[in-house]
Amino acid sequence: MKKINLFIFMLIAFFSCCITANADYEASVITNGEVCAIKPGSTGKCIYANSNFNELVPGVFWLDNGDEVTVLTNEQTIVTNDTSICSDYYVKVSYAFPHDPNYKYYGYFCNANLLQKSTLLTDELKEEFKNAGFPESYWEKLAMLKAAHPNWQFVAIDTKLDFNEAVNAESVVGKSLIQYSVAGNEGYLSTAGGSYNYYTDKFTIFDGSSWYAANKDAVAYYLDPRNFLIDMYIFQFEALAYDAENQKLEIVENLLNGEYIKQFSQHFMEAATESGVSPVYLSSLAKQEVGGGEYPTTAITGGEFVYNGQTFSSLYNFYNIGATSGADAVFKGLYWAAGQGGLTTYMRPWKTPKDAIVGGAIWISERYISKGQNTSYFKKWNVVHNYLKDNELVLDPYENYTNQYMTNIMAPSSEARSTYMAYHNSGIIDTSFVFYIPVFNNMPEKTVLPTTGNPNNYLSSLKVNDISVEGFDGAKVEYNFYVDYKTDKAKITGSTVNGNATVNGLNEVSLNVGDNYFDIVVTAQNKSQKTYKLNIVRDEQSTNEITVNEIVNQLGVKSDGTNFSGINPETSTDVLINKIKSLNPLSNAFVTDCNGNRKEGIFVTGDIVSITSNGETKTYSIVIKGDVNGNGTIDVFDLLRVQKYILKSVTLNGPYIISADINNDNQVDIFDLLKIQKHILGSSLIEQ
Repeated sequence: MKKINLFIFMLIAFFSCCITANADYEASVITNGEVCAIKPGSTGKCIYANSNFNELVPGVFWLDNGDEVTVLTNEQTIVTNDTSICSDYYVKVSYAFPHDPNYKYYGYFCNANLLQKSTLLTDELKEEFKNAGFPESYWEKLAMLKAAHPNWQFVAIDTKLDFNEAVNAESVVGKSLIQYSVAGNEGYLSTAGGSYNYYTDKFTIFDGSSWYAANKDAVAYYLDPRNFLIDMYIFQFEALAYDAENQKLEIVENLLNGEYIKQFSQHFMEAATESGVSPVYLSSLAKQEVGGGEYPTTAITGGEFVYNGQTFSSLYNFYNIGATSGADAVFKGLYWAAGQGGLTTYMRPWKTPKDAIVGGAIWISERYISKGQNTSYFKKWNVVHNYLKDNELVLDPYENYTNQYMTNIMAPSSEARSTYMAYHNSGIIDTSFVFYIPVFNNMPEKTVLPTTGNPNNYLSSLKVNDISVEGFDGAKVEYNFYVDYKTDKAKITGSTVNGNATVNGLNEVSLNVGDNYFDIVVTAQNKSQKTYKLNIVRDEQSTNEITVNEIVNQLGVKSDGTNFSGINPETSTDVLINKIKSLNPLSNAFVTDCNGNRKEGIFVTGDIVSITSNGETKTYSIVIKGDVNGNGTIDVFDLLRVQKYILKSVTLNGPYIISADINNDNQVDIFDLLKIQKHILGSSLIEQ
């Protein structure tokens, strides 16, 4: 294994401390499935220096408070040929990095080289960082980077922006996307209007098949520069101008090793010469946008495609310029590469890979880098419209939060990781890199990634004694439900929209006379909660009991025990429901359509009214004379339906046959047909 001289930031001590975890400690180690606390007496804020780490993740990184590391060996002594690495022993661990949980890293941490982080942040460095314009919350991590790489320089960019306002602006639905494909990680996705439907538990796809709007917590985390002051991710703050002394062809080839696009490494160098843009950044960007491993992706095959009814071929777009979010994004980009119908700027049409790589670099330089968005971070997050440079205001011509190259919030860190590995493997990681790091006003103490898991905390139904609560809507949280005096117990039941949510408060309860308040708490998979407040009102006087038949007799409708008639067309369902409630406030009544779905609006033939009173429930079908097809109006379609019935080409039954018997003679014939015809012509009206 290659020896690497580096600092690795940890909040843990060696694994042999296997004791019960203590809340006073700041992180934990897992040994054979058991949680171990930090080494007793340790502050938990430590650096492990000069550890032998594998080649995947060399450099500086740390664990945040509460992170867990898994120990992969119980051996307290691991034999090594180089005793300078560890004077006593080291342990092997694995760690899933929080910025990108798809990556798991392995490494070795040396007990003998334990240092306190506080020893690195000297008074001299504090003064240096303060004078540079960095808030105190940046200092400790900058000091760690400085200790590992003394030649690195850090420049504070004063955005003059409020951090929370920036988060809100970048969280506008569709502006910041994140790729999601693994169930359980929905906690990163936005639930704002237009991005999610709580009733159906469906997120809106904004690009391709797996790109969704990121929520504010996720945006805040990736917008916060302090989360990326680490070797693997700090290069998103590197200036993107071409540095011919350090950015050689071999670095580009190293970065693209294993990629199909490695064969075009020389073109990226030529693009750097023509555009003044870093070839390391250009190749990293191409790897992010179109790199598909050892095989070409659609944007760089030159294959035939159809867009807007036109057929194109032999077009290339290595940076996906013009491939805006939505349907056919890649083809949009290739159409842009074609010149969008005749444009020749930026060497278009891009008929060869070289044209696309060089011409695209010129476009990137002109559109972003020369305008002040001169880092990978600023290309995604345009927060440099009004920053200070040498105490003078510098204006980016594009307003803040506009002219942003990509919607992917993880793109800068992904590009930075590729850049870092290329520099490291080429042996120039400790040269004089300069990083332009943004600073915001009113920054929080820290930002953290959202809790994973589905966010849906809605109920899809709520019932008392198997009767649906009237007017239930998952978004509404307060309800009254009335029962009669005889009902001294109630069973509260309900179901959640998402099957991973849990509910507390669905119980069988005892009822006092009057108000009885109950909380039904739904906890989503991501731990967010919604509390529904249900007041079950038990009648105070049994003398107020009234039967369903007594209610029906006072409604002013005609009833044969099965159907309601005598209702005029265009009558609102609320009219009948409100009258039922006025006759007995303890009753429960609602209307469904012929398919059993709750409804509001006007009555039509075939609707069903359900009435519950005094412990009894009855249902009645609505009959509106002449509305034979059940659409709520009397028109030519009803005339045709009756005609077909008379000719025996259709059948009618239930409330529909009663509706067709206009003259109430218990048969449907030509006389009923004529009455409907006269009603339509306005010469006479059908009496209900």
